[in-house]
Amino acid sequence: MTVSHRALALGLTAALLAPAAMAQTPTWPDRPVRIVIPYPAGGAIDVMVRALSVRLAKELGQPIVVEARPGGNSN
Repeated sequence: MTVSHRALALGLTAALLAPAAMAQTPTWPDRPVRIVIPYPAGGAIDVMVRALSVRLAKELGQPIVVEARPGGNSN
């Protein structure tokens, strides 16, 4: 895994664990959650994020919008 893959994996793990940590603030999120990935659509990262976003949407009770914005050397 490269550094950006690790950061993405850690971010998604934190997002999946967030509902347990948010027990004190039940109003979050109050609108759709947007995840921006710096890779082209259809790649391995895009497929993984979209698969995880389905589970995350069920946990949060809010729609998840995944945006693929490639370019800028993935920065």
